[in-house]
Amino acid sequence: ALVYCVLPAAWDYSTSGLENGLGLLWLALGWHVVARPLRSSESGSRLPATALLVLGIGPLVRPDFMIFTLAFGVAAIVATATSRRSALRIAAWTLTVPIVSEILRVAYYGTLVPNTAVAKEASLSHSPQGWRYLWDLVGPYRLYVPLTLLVVALAIPIGPRARSSTRHGRTVLV
Repeated sequence: ALVYCVLPAAWDYSTSGLENGLGLLWLALGWHVVARPLRSSESGSRLPATALLVLGIGPLVRPDFMIFTLAFGVAAIVATATSRRSALRIAAWTLTVPIVSEILRVAYYGTLVPNTAVAKEASLSHSPQGWRYLWDLVGPYRLYVPLTLLVVALAIPIGPRARSSTRHGRTVLV
């Protein structure tokens, strides 16, 4: 989050009138809805339907947020579902808005995908352009340096390694 916050491009896009600010707000709300029941005092609590509807509006913010909506829905099920019935309740409330909006889109426009997907020819692969976009983010800000340090830091074990050995029928950590 800090790396994102210090990028000038993030400042420009967040204030440009595009959906970036709304997208970040929705991601934060989705994270809050899913993380709230994980607090010890609210463990096992039931998520209200309005919170699950908030999870479902992701595809209305950006069509590709359907992936996050599904991930938040699965996380909500894992965090709070106590039975198959409660898991189905969570899934139904979370998917209500995307399903209704898709039905309305098909009824009005006569197409299963957003108009921008048709206009931009989303079925073709433009991998070289994707690598150029990635380098435009990583190169000027030299993000490859902290990313390399992060990979190295994650590869180095911390602390002594414990190994077990069995002596006289008991397992002992050495």
